[in-house]
Amino acid sequence: MQTAVAVFHPEGNVSNNPHLWALTRILHDKGIKVDVFARFDGRNPYQEDPSAAYTPHVLRGNEPMRLPHGNYAFVLGVDEGIIEAAAEAQRHGLPYAHISYEIFFEDELEPFPDFMALNHAIKPALKNSRFSVLQDNLRARLYALEYGVPQERIMQMPVAGAAVIPYQPSNYLHTLAGLPASAKILLHMGVIGQWVMTDWLIERASTLPPDWAMVIHGRYGKPADTSKYEHERVYYTNCPKADFDQMKDLVQSASCCVSLFRNWPTHPRLMKNITNIGLSSGKCSTALQHGIPVMVQNGGEMAALVREYAAGICLNTTPDQSLALLEQLAPVGDTVGNCHRLFSERLSINNFMPEFMARMGLSA
Repeated sequence: MQTAVAVFHPEGNVSNNPHLWALTRILHDKGIKVDVFARFDGRNPYQEDPSAAYTPHVLRGNEPMRLPHGNYAFVLGVDEGIIEAAAEAQRHGLPYAHISYEIFFEDELEPFPDFMALNHAIKPALKNSRFSVLQDNLRARLYALEYGVPQERIMQMPVAGAAVIPYQPSNYLHTLAGLPASAKILLHMGVIGQWVMTDWLIERASTLPPDWAMVIHGRYGKPADTSKYEHERVYYTNCPKADFDQMKDLVQSASCCVSLFRNWPTHPRLMKNITNIGLSSGKCSTALQHGIPVMVQNGGEMAALVREYAAGICLNTTPDQSLALLEQLAPVGDTVGNCHRLFSERLSINNFMPEFMARMGLSA
């Protein structure tokens, strides 16, 4: 019987997470069946996407997720999915581990009683886990302090896909936005909102160099109301939802991809978890994977890597910061090798899979 791995991921958004997207494919290519268990959310259009690499099981009720009988060798819990993953793994006598993309910090949770209860349930679930996956040194250290997990039970894997995508210049976004093929595009993709500094960027759109435009590609399409995010030099895509295998033309239309974050104290995911973003930005790694330079904030691990590899621009997100510094950016054709080297040497999931498989006790 084929070996299988169960993934408890309540959000179920594998298609928009480059790390999970690549992980499921690597396991599939090794002959391991992957079942992803999620809870239905009508706002999330990706939960039941068909995939050759994994089978989605989307629960449409509040009853506990149950692991069906099968030849499961390991159970993975993603974020708060570790709670039910641990319960089911222990019920079936299976080893399990935690993939943590979000860290909840106890000292921020008093205004959020539901998340306080969630955090209190995550901690005991980790007691008997085999290991935890965090993205970098900083997040591993914070996680160990927050949840009392020994460092030797933590491994690091940035949020990133597998192999580099060969660079082929594209005019996909130019066509969508009605821009001349010669225009340079600053691409802001993913979630649209204040915590990813969409408003900050648009307020500075007039400072873009003359031959640049800003294009916004929302994860869930164009927002119904863009009134607070409008500018004559800003364009929105309204193209169909895309998984990571369909991003090539879109990303390689850009001359630079922007990945900015700030603390936004309206939700536990948007406070210290965002302040300490580390190497957990999927849009940043996706741009580099496609050979496109990135614009990131000064400070932190990603900025250090961007500088080391000359793979983009680091800036201060202060009120007086202008986007005119994009003039300093070399043409994509001159920097694609730097971006690919950064991705291949420091971010690619391929660098970390041997340790991951060994910790699961499965053949690499």
